[in-house]
Amino acid sequence: MWATGRDTPYDDGTGGKQGHGVHPFALIQTKNKGQYMGIYFRNTNAMSPIIRYKSDGGSTLSYITTGG
Repeated sequence: MWATGRDTPYDDGTGGKQGHGVHPFALIQTKNKGQYMGIYFRNTNAMSPIIRYKSDGGSTLSYITTGG
């Protein structure tokens, strides 16, 4: 993921004036049915999410960034 580096002094609510960055949010279901947890990853540098699926049905989520 990579953000466009547009100059935006403020967001006045009219749309299209967001600040810099890509800020993904992952919602993950726990082992207990109906329970979830969230991960908010805020970084203005380039990032690459990697999801690895395991043979037991589980998975891992990793983020690689260039800095920050």
